[in-house]
Amino acid sequence: MKVVVIANPKGGSGKSTLSTNIAGYFASCGHQVMLGDADVQRSSKFWVTQRPETLPKIATWEYEADLIYTAKPYKDTTHVVIDTPGGLSGWRMQEVIGRADKIIVPTCHMWR
Repeated sequence: MKVVVIANPKGGSGKSTLSTNIAGYFASCGHQVMLGDADVQRSSKFWVTQRPETLPKIATWEYEADLIYTAKPYKDTTHVVIDTPGGLSGWRMQEVIGRADKIIVPTCHMWR
């Protein structure tokens, strides 16, 4: 199982947008995808509930945000995408980084 973590200590950097797009891409390729939303705003989880039923299914954990870090994916899952909150640190950061095959750090640049 491949685990992709989207992390940046700054809020508003595009973590949820990138997480949902990566999960959607994996699902469109035929993978069994699980999107873990560890952010208390739950934007990614809300996005999953709004996807048309005609699109490939993306599963999510039914845990509180803090428990995502130690939760196990469903048995048939091939790809996990974890959307982390801004300010991720301490044991939560260690846990999520320890699970990751890839870590993507989105950056937001304001053009003037």
